[in-house]
Amino acid sequence: MLKTQNTSLVFPSTLGFLIILLMDICVAQTVSDINGNVYKTVKIGDQMWMVENLRVNKYNNGDNIPGNLSNEDWSNTKEGAYAIYPHEGGYWDEGPIEGINSDEEMVASYGKLYNWFAIDDPRGLCPQGWSIPDSADWSQLVNYLMNEYDYDNLWLISTIDGVGNALKSCHQVKSPLDGCNTSQHPRWNSDSIHSGFNQVGFSALPGGIRRSEGRFDGIGYVISMWSASEDDIAWFQRIYYNSGHIAQNNSWFKSEGYSVRCFRNIE
Repeated sequence: MLKTQNTSLVFPSTLGFLIILLMDICVAQTVSDINGNVYKTVKIGDQMWMVENLRVNKYNNGDNIPGNLSNEDWSNTKEGAYAIYPHEGGYWDEGPIEGINSDEEMVASYGKLYNWFAIDDPRGLCPQGWSIPDSADWSQLVNYLMNEYDYDNLWLISTIDGVGNALKSCHQVKSPLDGCNTSQHPRWNSDSIHSGFNQVGFSALPGGIRRSEGRFDGIGYVISMWSASEDDIAWFQRIYYNSGHIAQNNSWFKSEGYSVRCFRNIE
């Protein structure tokens, strides 16, 4: 039987203001990577999560991660690499990314996109003491939201109070939340049903994808986040602008470029 939709999440202005205020209060701690990039973090259940996508261009031993690869090199490499979504727009985009005018602004807004080989490199991407979450770690996050807030995570019956919407940043075109409606990136594209409300401060933003053949697409539409789990194929988590759930997927294409969120367990 379908769960009755939680009408309290239709976002009256007072509730929207309180949610945003609580998010500002919850996000208090920071962590730095080897490049000196500083990331806000948030406690969610028994885990600490970065609130921003990874931006590092060095492994933890100081070795550079290759970037700026041509489409051919990106498609063929079996080594770790990162990419920056072009601010001029990707394959399906209708021109320049509104509100972003440089690679530096793009990285500050959405982070970098990494292939699987960078995720799997023993030199490490995440700051010391932090890790790439595996499938069990992602499941712990999802289960916390489902158990603590009674959110669903089903594709076909996902309502506005789905786990994916709870993890999304509220910044969205035509967002119903006060202070969240924006056409400027970083933000989600509009949808008539699904709006992010950032329940626990995870602040997921749709940084798009670099496909295995090298093209970019999906900015504003999707965030794909790597998992450390692998069984011949690589695993990742994905949230869409027009759905309320977060999906666990797998891919043979380890040359795909996805976002990275680091985490650590709270002892």
